[in-house]
Amino acid sequence: MLYIACRDTLVTPNDPENNCSFRFHNPMISDVICLPFFDRIWCILTTFFAYTVTQTNIRAFYKRFHGILTVEDNNNLIMWGWAIVFSFPMIGYFDEHNYAPLHFTLAFIFFSSSTIYLYKLGNRFYEHQDKFPQLSPRIIGWMKFQGQFLIVMCVIFFASFLFTFYIPLWEWVLGVSYINQFTFTAFINPFYECVHPRAGQIESKAD
Repeated sequence: MLYIACRDTLVTPNDPENNCSFRFHNPMISDVICLPFFDRIWCILTTFFAYTVTQTNIRAFYKRFHGILTVEDNNNLIMWGWAIVFSFPMIGYFDEHNYAPLHFTLAFIFFSSSTIYLYKLGNRFYEHQDKFPQLSPRIIGWMKFQGQFLIVMCVIFFASFLFTFYIPLWEWVLGVSYINQFTFTAFINPFYECVHPRAGQIESKAD
């Protein structure tokens, strides 16, 4: 979407030089996802991603951490996860032009909850990696690093508003980093059976 918006000068058609200069506020993610047709793509893809990939991973991690973390810590972790699931697609449904206060509130919730959740997730795996022999230390170390990286990028992104320093660039880097990390945790997550039991598993337990 970003490539097409820049190629076809869709963000600021009356000011081609600043269309994708990444200076000031062009092109923010909000500017791209509210463009005609892109808004529909965003809503469809993020709703699917949030309510299938993300929520399945969050529930599976919650189940696997049960009995390892304290109840309060595990509940706190999943609450940050639910904030991600509900806020992510809603950012597109409430665009910045017609619902600016709600749009930016949801965006803030998504950015902050994603950073906190992924940071805490990486740390909890690292602290209890002996409980997860099916995950290699390299993978757990990468999750921890990614969580720390997102904290740094989130700080840089919010600081860029104060210094007006390539704000859109940092937002896109942060947004892509979130998606990459969520996708990475999905690919290395061997705990789907915690949410969706394999065929015959329920029956064997009943027996």
